[in-house]
Amino acid sequence: MIGALHPLPPIKDTRFSDWLEDLSPDQRQPIATAAPLLAPLLCSAPYLFELARKHTDFLARLLNEDPRHLLENILDELSALGKSHKDEAAFSKHLRLAKGRVALLAAIAETGKVWSTKQATAALSDLADVSVEACLDFLMRAAPASGVLGTDGNSTSIASAAGSGLAIFALGKHGGRELNYSSDIDIVAFYDPGAGVLADPEESSKFYSRIIRRLAALMQD
Repeated sequence: MIGALHPLPPIKDTRFSDWLEDLSPDQRQPIATAAPLLAPLLCSAPYLFELARKHTDFLARLLNEDPRHLLENILDELSALGKSHKDEAAFSKHLRLAKGRVALLAAIAETGKVWSTKQATAALSDLADVSVEACLDFLMRAAPASGVLGTDGNSTSIASAAGSGLAIFALGKHGGRELNYSSDIDIVAFYDPGAGVLADPEESSKFYSRIIRRLAALMQD
Protein backbone atom coordinates (compact mmCIF):
# COMPACT_ATOMS: atom_id res chain seq x y z
CA MET A 1 0.00 0.00 0.00
CA ILE A 2 2.96 2.36 0.56
CA GLY A 3 3.36 3.36 -3.07
CA ALA A 4 -0.30 4.30 -3.38
CA LEU A 5 -0.44 6.58 -0.33
CA HIS A 6 -0.85 10.30 -0.91
CA PRO A 7 1.14 12.61 1.40
CA LEU A 8 -0.41 15.17 3.74
CA PRO A 9 0.88 18.73 4.21
CA PRO A 10 3.90 18.55 6.55
CA ILE A 11 3.74 19.95 10.07
CA LYS A 12 6.50 20.96 12.48
CA ASP A 13 6.50 18.20 15.06
CA THR A 14 9.37 15.93 16.08
CA ARG A 15 7.31 13.25 17.83
CA PHE A 16 7.11 11.05 14.75
CA SER A 17 10.85 11.21 13.98
CA ASP A 18 11.67 10.61 17.66
CA TRP A 19 9.42 7.55 17.69
CA LEU A 20 10.91 6.31 14.44
CA GLU A 21 14.40 6.24 15.95
CA ASP A 22 13.26 3.81 18.64
CA LEU A 23 11.85 1.23 16.21
CA SER A 24 13.55 -1.93 15.03
CA PRO A 25 14.96 -1.86 11.48
CA ASP A 26 12.16 -4.11 10.19
CA GLN A 27 9.54 -1.76 11.61
CA ARG A 28 11.34 1.44 10.71
CA GLN A 29 11.81 0.82 6.98
CA PRO A 30 8.15 0.73 5.80
CA ILE A 31 7.04 3.33 8.35
CA ALA A 32 9.80 5.75 7.34
CA THR A 33 8.90 5.26 3.66
CA ALA A 34 5.31 6.25 4.45
CA ALA A 35 6.40 9.23 6.60
CA PRO A 36 5.00 11.92 4.22
CA LEU A 37 1.53 10.66 5.18
CA LEU A 38 2.10 9.14 8.60
CA ALA A 39 4.05 11.96 10.26
CA PRO A 40 1.37 14.66 9.86
CA LEU A 41 -1.49 12.17 10.34
CA LEU A 42 -0.23 10.64 13.58
CA CYS A 43 1.01 13.91 15.06
CA SER A 44 -2.41 15.46 14.38
CA ALA A 45 -4.41 12.54 15.81
CA PRO A 46 -3.33 11.35 19.29
CA TYR A 47 -5.71 8.38 19.16
CA LEU A 48 -4.11 7.10 15.96
CA PHE A 49 -0.59 7.74 17.26
CA GLU A 50 -1.38 5.67 20.34
CA LEU A 51 -2.71 2.88 18.12
CA ALA A 52 0.46 3.05 16.01
CA ARG A 53 2.58 2.66 19.16
CA LYS A 54 0.49 -0.29 20.38
CA HIS A 55 0.34 -2.02 17.00
CA THR A 56 3.69 -1.14 15.43
CA ASP A 57 4.28 -4.58 13.91
CA PHE A 58 0.78 -4.51 12.45
CA LEU A 59 1.35 -0.99 11.09
CA ALA A 60 4.53 -2.08 9.32
CA ARG A 61 2.64 -5.05 7.91
CA LEU A 62 -0.37 -3.10 6.67
CA LEU A 63 1.88 -0.68 4.79
CA ASN A 64 3.14 -3.62 2.74
CA GLU A 65 -0.19 -5.36 2.12
CA ASP A 66 -3.51 -4.80 0.40
CA PRO A 67 -5.80 -3.19 3.02
CA ARG A 68 -8.92 -5.04 1.91
CA HIS A 69 -7.17 -8.41 2.21
CA LEU A 70 -5.82 -7.49 5.64
CA LEU A 71 -9.26 -6.35 6.81
CA GLU A 72 -10.79 -9.64 5.70
CA ASN A 73 -8.13 -11.56 7.65
CA ILE A 74 -8.89 -9.59 10.84
CA LEU A 75 -12.64 -10.10 10.51
CA ASP A 76 -12.30 -13.81 9.67
CA GLU A 77 -10.06 -14.36 12.70
CA LEU A 78 -12.49 -12.53 15.00
CA SER A 79 -15.42 -14.53 13.65
CA ALA A 80 -13.54 -17.79 14.23
CA LEU A 81 -12.64 -16.81 17.79
CA GLY A 82 -16.29 -16.24 18.63
CA LYS A 83 -16.95 -19.82 17.60
CA SER A 84 -14.01 -21.33 19.48
CA HIS A 85 -12.75 -19.19 22.40
CA LYS A 86 -13.78 -20.19 25.91
CA ASP A 87 -12.12 -17.50 28.03
CA GLU A 88 -14.00 -14.20 28.19
CA ALA A 89 -10.98 -12.08 29.15
CA ALA A 90 -8.94 -13.43 26.25
CA PHE A 91 -11.85 -13.01 23.84
CA SER A 92 -12.36 -9.42 25.01
CA LYS A 93 -8.69 -8.72 24.36
CA HIS A 94 -9.07 -9.92 20.77
CA LEU A 95 -12.08 -7.63 20.33
CA ARG A 96 -9.98 -4.65 21.45
CA LEU A 97 -7.08 -5.65 19.19
CA ALA A 98 -9.39 -5.97 16.19
CA LYS A 99 -11.00 -2.59 16.87
CA GLY A 100 -7.66 -0.80 17.15
CA ARG A 101 -6.18 -2.43 14.07
CA VAL A 102 -9.20 -1.81 11.86
CA ALA A 103 -9.34 1.83 12.97
CA LEU A 104 -5.65 2.31 12.17
CA LEU A 105 -5.99 0.54 8.82
CA ALA A 106 -9.09 2.49 7.78
CA ALA A 107 -7.63 5.86 8.83
CA ILE A 108 -4.42 5.36 6.87
CA ALA A 109 -6.19 3.97 3.80
CA GLU A 110 -8.70 6.84 3.80
CA THR A 111 -6.37 9.78 4.47
CA GLY A 112 -3.82 8.31 2.06
CA LYS A 113 -6.57 8.18 -0.59
CA VAL A 114 -6.28 4.44 -1.12
CA TRP A 115 -9.88 4.15 0.12
CA SER A 116 -12.79 6.52 -0.18
CA THR A 117 -14.59 7.70 2.95
CA LYS A 118 -17.41 5.32 2.03
CA GLN A 119 -14.99 2.39 2.01
CA ALA A 120 -13.50 3.40 5.35
CA THR A 121 -16.86 3.73 7.09
CA ALA A 122 -17.97 0.44 5.55
CA ALA A 123 -14.87 -1.25 7.03
CA LEU A 124 -15.70 0.08 10.49
CA SER A 125 -19.31 -1.04 10.03
CA ASP A 126 -18.17 -4.51 8.95
CA LEU A 127 -16.10 -4.69 12.12
CA ALA A 128 -19.18 -3.83 14.19
CA ASP A 129 -21.25 -6.50 12.41
CA VAL A 130 -18.64 -9.22 12.92
CA SER A 131 -18.03 -8.18 16.52
CA VAL A 132 -21.72 -8.41 17.42
CA GLU A 133 -22.04 -11.84 15.79
CA ALA A 134 -18.80 -13.10 17.37
CA CYS A 135 -19.97 -11.95 20.81
CA LEU A 136 -23.31 -13.69 20.34
CA ASP A 137 -21.56 -16.87 19.19
CA PHE A 138 -19.32 -16.73 22.28
CA LEU A 139 -22.24 -16.19 24.67
CA MET A 140 -24.53 -18.79 23.12
CA ARG A 141 -21.82 -21.46 23.31
CA ALA A 142 -21.81 -21.04 27.09
CA ALA A 143 -25.59 -21.51 27.34
CA PRO A 144 -25.75 -25.37 27.18
CA ALA A 145 -23.83 -25.56 30.48
CA SER A 146 -26.70 -23.73 32.20
CA GLY A 147 -29.22 -26.30 30.96
CA VAL A 148 -31.55 -23.72 29.44
CA LEU A 149 -31.28 -24.82 25.80
CA GLY A 150 -33.51 -27.42 24.24
CA THR A 151 -32.45 -31.07 24.28
CA ASP A 152 -33.88 -32.22 20.95
CA GLY A 153 -30.51 -33.27 19.56
CA ASN A 154 -29.51 -29.99 17.95
CA SER A 155 -28.05 -28.18 20.98
CA THR A 156 -24.76 -27.72 19.14
CA SER A 157 -26.35 -25.85 16.24
CA ILE A 158 -28.57 -23.65 18.42
CA ALA A 159 -25.63 -22.72 20.66
CA SER A 160 -24.58 -20.16 18.07
CA ALA A 161 -25.53 -16.75 16.75
CA ALA A 162 -27.23 -18.24 13.71
CA GLY A 163 -29.31 -20.67 15.75
CA SER A 164 -29.99 -18.44 18.74
CA GLY A 165 -33.53 -17.42 17.85
CA LEU A 166 -32.40 -13.78 17.94
CA ALA A 167 -32.55 -11.21 15.16
CA ILE A 168 -30.37 -8.16 15.74
CA PHE A 169 -30.79 -5.03 13.64
CA ALA A 170 -28.31 -2.17 13.34
CA LEU A 171 -29.69 1.36 13.56
CA GLY A 172 -28.37 4.83 12.78
CA LYS A 173 -24.88 5.16 11.32
CA HIS A 174 -24.24 1.46 11.85
CA GLY A 175 -27.34 0.50 9.90
CA GLY A 176 -26.36 2.94 7.16
CA ARG A 177 -22.78 1.56 7.11
CA GLU A 178 -21.48 5.03 8.00
CA LEU A 179 -19.68 4.41 11.30
CA ASN A 180 -16.73 6.63 12.12
CA TYR A 181 -13.98 6.19 14.69
CA SER A 182 -15.94 7.64 17.61
CA SER A 183 -19.38 6.27 16.76
CA ASP A 184 -21.39 4.26 19.24
CA ILE A 185 -23.47 1.50 17.73
CA ASP A 186 -27.21 1.22 18.26
CA ILE A 187 -28.86 -2.17 17.91
CA VAL A 188 -32.32 -3.55 18.55
CA ALA A 189 -32.89 -7.24 19.23
CA PHE A 190 -35.95 -9.41 18.67
CA TYR A 191 -36.41 -13.02 19.77
CA ASP A 192 -38.73 -15.78 18.65
CA PRO A 193 -40.03 -17.74 21.67
CA GLY A 194 -41.33 -20.41 19.31
CA ALA A 195 -37.98 -21.13 17.68
CA GLY A 196 -37.37 -24.19 19.85
CA VAL A 197 -34.13 -22.85 21.27
CA LEU A 198 -35.01 -23.05 24.96
CA ALA A 199 -36.12 -26.04 26.98
CA ASP A 200 -38.77 -23.81 28.56
CA PRO A 201 -40.09 -21.15 26.12
CA GLU A 202 -41.55 -19.22 29.06
CA GLU A 203 -37.96 -18.40 30.05
CA SER A 204 -37.41 -16.59 26.74
CA SER A 205 -37.72 -13.03 28.03
CA LYS A 206 -35.37 -13.65 30.95
CA PHE A 207 -32.82 -15.61 28.91
CA TYR A 208 -32.63 -13.26 25.93
CA SER A 209 -32.56 -10.15 28.09
CA ARG A 210 -29.57 -11.58 29.92
CA ILE A 211 -27.81 -12.52 26.66
CA ILE A 212 -28.27 -9.04 25.19
CA ARG A 213 -27.08 -7.35 28.38
CA ARG A 214 -23.94 -9.47 28.36
CA LEU A 215 -23.41 -8.81 24.65
CA ALA A 216 -23.68 -5.07 25.24
CA ALA A 217 -21.21 -5.32 28.13
CA LEU A 218 -18.70 -7.22 26.01
CA MET A 219 -18.95 -4.68 23.22
CA GLN A 220 -18.78 -1.72 25.59
CA ASP A 221 -15.72 -3.04 27.42
